[in-house]
Amino acid sequence: MESQKSDWHNRSEEALTTSLHVDVKRGLDKAEVQRRLDQYGPNHLTPRRGKNPLRLLLEQFNQPLVYILS
Repeated sequence: MESQKSDWHNRSEEALTTSLHVDVKRGLDKAEVQRRLDQYGPNHLTPRRGKNPLRLLLEQFNQPLVYILS
């Protein structure tokens, strides 16, 4: 497979399916799915931690207009 830093959005569908070794009508077979899962891991994003509620409250007052009007 090609590098992840490629310009995938500029490629045609035929070029993508050829470079990724995918059949559009059939998809990947189970062996290929397992191989890619083992190689790249599951396709999920780790959730970002939310901000502390106290920090959110204090950031509301850290605005230039608040300082000008006070």
